[in-house]
Amino acid sequence: MTATCEYADIVLPANSWAEQQNYELTGSCSNPFLQIWNGGLKPVFDSKDDVLIWANVAKQLGKILKDKRFEDYWKFVLEGKTE
Repeated sequence: MTATCEYADIVLPANSWAEQQNYELTGSCSNPFLQIWNGGLKPVFDSKDDVLIWANVAKQLGKILKDKRFEDYWKFVLEGKTE
């Protein structure tokens, strides 16, 4: 819980970098190397990877808007095939 969360209407429990369950790919303009990480620590409580949060939010928006494309965009994440 950070000070930013105090001003948010909704706070979703995202995994920290060390708790990622799916592959995480990181790079930046100041770092010439790509870093690939696949898990490490067990997630605390019911936190989820960022990609899974985005996929599930999109899926629910698709249901509300009656547009299957929201869910289709995240097909592989929702099927657990992120590798």
